[in-house]
Amino acid sequence: MRKTIVFLTALCLLFGTAACADNGSDGTEAGEYTLKMADFDDYDDIYNMLMQYYNTSTLGRWEINKDEKYIREGTGSAKWVTDAVVAESWTQTRMDCAQPMVTHYYLSNNYNVDLVDMSSVKCISVDCYNANDFDITFAGCIFTNENLSFADASVTVKPGTWETLKIRLNPFLADTYFTSVKNVVLSVDYAHRVMTEKSYVADVGQLYFPQSTVYLDNMYAVIDERETKVDKKFADENEILYFDDISDMKYADVFLNYGERDWSEMYQLFPQGVAVRYNTNPCFTNGKSGSLELRLDPFHTRTRQWLTNATYRYELAGVEFLGVVDKVNFLPLQTDNAKVAIDVYNDFDFDKEVFFGMDDNVHGFNYVTETEYPYEIGNSYPLYNMYKLKAKQWTTIYFDRADELDLSKGVARIKFASSKLDVNKSGCFYLNNLRLVKEER
Repeated sequence: MRKTIVFLTALCLLFGTAACADNGSDGTEAGEYTLKMADFDDYDDIYNMLMQYYNTSTLGRWEINKDEKYIREGTGSAKWVTDAVVAESWTQTRMDCAQPMVTHYYLSNNYNVDLVDMSSVKCISVDCYNANDFDITFAGCIFTNENLSFADASVTVKPGTWETLKIRLNPFLADTYFTSVKNVVLSVDYAHRVMTEKSYVADVGQLYFPQSTVYLDNMYAVIDERETKVDKKFADENEILYFDDISDMKYADVFLNYGERDWSEMYQLFPQGVAVRYNTNPCFTNGKSGSLELRLDPFHTRTRQWLTNATYRYELAGVEFLGVVDKVNFLPLQTDNAKVAIDVYNDFDFDKEVFFGMDDNVHGFNYVTETEYPYEIGNSYPLYNMYKLKAKQWTTIYFDRADELDLSKGVARIKFASSKLDVNKSGCFYLNNLRLVKEER
């Protein structure tokens, strides 16, 4: 039996992601039900769509499709065509910048579905078909202008295939931040090409994004009206989240930048390509029953202030844990020789810089002025420990800077993040065994 286990483990390490196909799922638990938002069988659903573009984004158009080849369910789907566009070229830190095509599915004044109040929504899902000969990154976010909050998700769709995008809402935030949602934002993005022959789109040698066509179908909301309870059963006094079952996922929430929700007013106008979901693939569970998959997808985005955007400060993406932290005694971080630890598998093809930290309830967000970071331009940074993880291996990382926190009222959130500046193709981290490590003196 032991030889079999060793052999399977060796296969996983040898073939990596290709051999160990992802089988993660958000899952549906008892007490939940689905609500149809749009089936795209007729033009009523199209009327709730409004395309929007920023700076160098492209233009596009919607129509109802009746070709069964591009229908997932029902009698129709939405055909979304984006026109070709020239990409801007930079001589600084980024090779090219152009924003993806963006559309807004409006919920306010929507006669088909009343879902402005998303306090009981667990996730929004939509099927996407890629009708191109290149990969498409399809993404979505739920954005509220009133309180500047968001939920974000993305998925890369191979040519000629369907994928389901699931935008998860954290139950510990939904009833506070998502009670007045105006719209769900959707976008498509893909890699640029180099023009080899002069055309109406670009000159020879210019970067450009070709025309693309995607099909959308079956936009649903998963509803859970049960009261959110923190009923986590800890295996031992050191456990925070071990991800041995899918229930631990309700404590996870994606974030961009360094977790601030007010930055969205300046930058969060479209999805950013960050998603989390539950993984049970044994190749990425560190010998346990499950793990959390954090997925980063590249997006060709452009802001009006390229200098600050070029620093990692405005390109951090990751996951934060909240809700369960109220049930953990973190005082040993300051009174004993203790650290917060988490196991991380870097599934990127290269070594990746990551950040691991936390915020307290007194200050809300904690910042320090660092000078050793290569991106320093005189800014204050979030309170993190920084690591560079080797590719294709597990690493245990720690946070041990609690002396700079005020833990008198507990911990607000624990955060794991990585820079997105070097993400040129989709990649994942797998997180497991979030715990408090009490070391012997």
